Amino acid sequence: MKKFLILILSIGFVACSSDTATEQKLGDCVFGEIVGQWKLIKSEQMGIDEHGEFKLFTSYYNLENVIYDFQDNGILIISGGQNPGYSAGEYAYIFEEDYIGYPIGNEPKVWQVEIGQSNYLYNCVNGTMILGQSYVDGTDLFFKRILE
Repeated sequence: MKKFLILILSIGFVACSSDTATEQKLGDCVFGEIVGQWKLIKSEQMGIDEHGEFKLFTSYYNLENVIYDFQDNGILIISGGQNPGYSAGEYAYIFEEDYIGYPIGNEPKVWQVEIGQSNYLYNCVNGTMILGQSYVDGTDLFFKRILE
């Protein structure tokens, strides 16, 4: 019986230690900083439900382990499972403060991320990085920074 108990406890310790080894420590964003690894946690998009009502649709990606790795050379490497943004691979990106479309009057510049041919508005709210296209009825992507 003692050997059986020791065997069960040792399996439990191994299982617990392997779980914590694969966990990622997530941190907050700092406004104006994008270089680094980011985990996609959710997406939001406005749409019409089955009753014809306008509502917010939210999808969660915590278990998909989708990683956006913004490198300082202007390359974005995306890895992991299915997501509403881009499939796994390498993409060129530009992170800059610019106008949305053509400047009209005193329109301010805003932080944007251009990935391929798509522009996303950049924001950092409550420690979460948001790359948004809701301004053109698109999807907003929410990320947490992966701490090393």
